[in-house]
Amino acid sequence: MHYEVPNSAHRHLGIGAWVEIIEAYDLRAETNAIHVAAMRVGNRTIACGDRNKPLDKPLRPHEGQIITIEKQPDRTLFQIHL
Repeated sequence: MHYEVPNSAHRHLGIGAWVEIIEAYDLRAETNAIHVAAMRVGNRTIACGDRNKPLDKPLRPHEGQIITIEKQPDRTLFQIHL
């Protein structure tokens, strides 16, 4: 499962970093990824509110270790090991 954030949040991500997904929306039908609206990496809280909040119910908060990062032209995708 891939998570997406805007490229502006890319600099906060790193392989092996522990991330807490605070607010996210399942947009896999639309973008094939979970859209992260807010997350905590280390001691930094990052708001990724670059798109309108979907009408869908947010996913439950969860956390894991980043195992892959893929920067794309319009977004950054990453995967975590729960």
